[in-house]
Amino acid sequence: MKRFCHAILACGVFAAIVAAVSCTKDATGGGGGGYDGEPEVNHDMDGILRRNYLWNEEYATLSPDFGLPYDEFLDGVLMRMRTNDLDKKFRNGRWQLYSNIQRLSPVSRTALSADIDSQFPKEPVYGFGAVSLAIISYTDAGKETGQYGFAVMAVYPDSPMARAGLGRGTIINQVDGQWITAGNLNAVYSKLLAPNGAATLSVADNQGGFGVSEHKLTAELIYENPVLYHDVLEYGEHKIGYLVYASFDAAFDGELLDALQAFKDAGINDLILDLRLNGGGYVMSSRMLASCIAGARCEGQVFQYYRYNDTRMA
Repeated sequence: MKRFCHAILACGVFAAIVAAVSCTKDATGGGGGGYDGEPEVNHDMDGILRRNYLWNEEYATLSPDFGLPYDEFLDGVLMRMRTNDLDKKFRNGRWQLYSNIQRLSPVSRTALSADIDSQFPKEPVYGFGAVSLAIISYTDAGKETGQYGFAVMAVYPDSPMARAGLGRGTIINQVDGQWITAGNLNAVYSKLLAPNGAATLSVADNQGGFGVSEHKLTAELIYENPVLYHDVLEYGEHKIGYLVYASFDAAFDGELLDALQAFKDAGINDLILDLRLNGGGYVMSSRMLASCIAGARCEGQVFQYYRYNDTRMA
């Protein structure tokens, strides 16, 4: 008899993130995605959404299907809504929700019961090393239909892609010998960014018209440190701090503070904060970064405000 814990996140832009933990028993004792506590988890999510979701007025008019697997329930019910336009994005040809439910690892479950300083453990994830991929389309001579590819926006240092010489500007147009097309675009995208364990694949990249090179890559456990790069650029007596920050990940706030401290020790005059790859994250991390940059000059000024649904605001 096992017990599984889940982090239930009901969130949206300008809405406070609401987290709860629901522990349910696994009567099967085995693996797989199903277990007998799914309806209980779905009812927990339903209660949180009815109380805390920013667009809870429309949500209250829905009739959720509590019999769905827990990892399909949230997406299924929220994608039926029309007023939650800030809780989703159009990406890779389809709508995706920011709100999500995640099964926690044993490390994260332990951290939830510990003090606040240890609630954001660094956990490695399997990956090939791509931080972000951009979709491109083009037409080859002799081909009737347009082709697609992925432009690598950045890679994590010492990752399989980095060691293979793939980096920012690399164009991947074949994976496992197959051209990337409209039909396999989403599947290939998921395979490149979120592989299933230590998966192996081969990619072919177009070297700017100088031929195609093939690389065999095996996914590894990677700590996705969002502080991708930081340095001090000197022009005469002028010092500019340059920081590439890929996400507001509280688990790596220490690395962020180390980079900022290095800038302070170097006595920089200006700061370039490169957030082009940053898709968001923890407000506490963004607040810390802003406080370090602004300092006492902005003391007492409003940095953020929380917007709740009408019931909670009242």
